[in-house]
Amino acid sequence: MGVLTTGVGLLLWMYRPRPAGAPRLGPSVSNSATVAPTPAPAPVEHEITLFFPDARSERLVPEKRRVPALDDQDLAQKVLAALVAGPQNPDLQPALPSDTQWYRVVLDDRHYWIIVDFTESVRKAHPGGSTAEVMSVYAVVNSLLANLKAYQRVWLLIEHQAQTVFKFHVFIGAPLPLNTALQEGNGLAE
Repeated sequence: MGVLTTGVGLLLWMYRPRPAGAPRLGPSVSNSATVAPTPAPAPVEHEITLFFPDARSERLVPEKRRVPALDDQDLAQKVLAALVAGPQNPDLQPALPSDTQWYRVVLDDRHYWIIVDFTESVRKAHPGGSTAEVMSVYAVVNSLLANLKAYQRVWLLIEHQAQTVFKFHVFIGAPLPLNTALQEGNGLAE
């Protein structure tokens, strides 16, 4: 557990917010031409796939949406927000409590992980139970990895800390891979 805590601490230190650099002092260069500011890039429309539990919490069912996003970081945030907002199909169940919040999402390009740092709200209102926990954890993992294909695993932290389990049952003590066995149409429990 000490190694895991040290590893998470190191990851959080590596990705900590850093203060803006101090202005550099040097010769002043006067430019008589006024330089127009570069316009902010426009968001690009993405079709995303979200996964929500079916009515009996046996499968994760895909639901398509369109969202604008500036980049992969913004897209990851939009995927999480759409999961928290819940399904549009009335035959599906929410994957996460509606008051779920998170501190940040880190796209770790060195390990090809997505790190989601949830607040305690993700567990507080969660009903618990092994099936409900599996559906919540893998709705997040599968939705992020389905839409951010350059990444291979998702690590769920709660309150800046690695946890052994999500609430009581499901292991989240390491980065988790895509779990297609839970997705609808795989032939396991048809």
